[in-house]
Amino acid sequence: MNRRAISLRLWIFLSLVPLLPAQGLDRLAGLTADSILEATSGGTVADVTIIRLENHSFLSDAEVQKLYNTIAARLEAATSIRFHDALLSVQDGRGQFNQAPQQSAAFLVAISLVTNQTRVGAGAAVFSRRLERLAAFKYWEAEIGRPELLALRTLADSFASTGFSLLHEVEVRDHLLDIAGDQEPGGENRYYCFYPDEVEIFTVEEKAMRRVMALPLAWGRPFYPTQFPEGRMFLFRQGGELFLTVGTNSSPNSHILSRKGANWESVRDIPFVPFALLTINRAPFLIGAPYAPGKNSFAGRMCFLPWTAAPGAAAAPYEKVFPPFFAADFTGKGGVFQAVHLIGTDYLLHFYDADFSERPPEAERQGGALAVCQDSWLALSAYTHGEDRLQIAAIADGGRRFLYRTSLPGEIGFIRAGTWEQHPGFWVLLNVDLDGSTRSTLQFWGAPHAG
Repeated sequence: MNRRAISLRLWIFLSLVPLLPAQGLDRLAGLTADSILEATSGGTVADVTIIRLENHSFLSDAEVQKLYNTIAARLEAATSIRFHDALLSVQDGRGQFNQAPQQSAAFLVAISLVTNQTRVGAGAAVFSRRLERLAAFKYWEAEIGRPELLALRTLADSFASTGFSLLHEVEVRDHLLDIAGDQEPGGENRYYCFYPDEVEIFTVEEKAMRRVMALPLAWGRPFYPTQFPEGRMFLFRQGGELFLTVGTNSSPNSHILSRKGANWESVRDIPFVPFALLTINRAPFLIGAPYAPGKNSFAGRMCFLPWTAAPGAAAAPYEKVFPPFFAADFTGKGGVFQAVHLIGTDYLLHFYDADFSERPPEAERQGGALAVCQDSWLALSAYTHGEDRLQIAAIADGGRRFLYRTSLPGEIGFIRAGTWEQHPGFWVLLNVDLDGSTRSTLQFWGAPHAG
């Protein structure tokens, strides 16, 4: 049987999965969430968090992650409690949790999964810190049949089985606009941090970032005053030469710089902010968009500049009408343009095919930032105040299946694809309000066994 026939059958099967009877994993999640709500609801609205998740069943780490996400979604939707999602990842049958929510939660929950023939059992123990005793313990079982397992494991193959986790974190100064990384020909990793007035360049020594130099930036008139500085940076190599582009919402023009030896020289200015260099109709194009003057959103058009025209005579970019948007990124298999993912000013997730035809937006997916990594994963913020959420979807097959989610204690400023110590993943700028002041932390979320 050829691969095409297998793919067709798999597509038909996955299309029919939603039509099957109530899935065992969803039933198990619902019963577990209901038991937790029953033990913690009543009286005042209490803070609840899960602190332990152990898997002794035949479910994989990715399947346990899906089960947990379903439980967490049901608990977050409940108005009778305040649920704090502290899970970072599931590895080797055990959940890895952020310890911070334990300090304030009134109820601590431990979940254990076991196997009973073809059934999975879940035991949920709820400990009350107010009463200093076990408040409740319940055990449920659900049938996990072969069709459901096949569907689950097909989805799980879309990313490393250990899922994404927090691999690196560093505190940064205010108004970091963007970050990009590059590997020197000798193997040294360098990271470029973009601020409104300069680009700082770092190397890594013993997992710590050491500043090497800074490139001062000057912006010409007209200059737009901005309440919230925004900007994008793009770093790429071509023909052995390193190029850097930077643009902000305070100036109508972006800079293109190239490195000559140890120095950086200006190539030219262009009237939009580049996001990517991709091939369309066998020709390379810088693709991006202009900011709406002084605002934190992009104007309603996308620009395509033939890169063969730079750095020679300035050519006007081609333009394509798009709705105004907050963030956008592209997929490009083998460097060839394939699709556009963007978050419109309606906060909805939009998707455009290679011919720029739009698919219906996903009304249930709202966000403020996104990025695409290796044409395989898409990361999306949740656009929530005070406590944001990082959501990661598999997109390698042209669709979008959200497989991972974790809450973050703050608001996501931006998400960018990148690498840390050769691991692919996403850089996330997290801004936390501390009594009127803001603490900014740059986090890297990656798949530890992907590379």
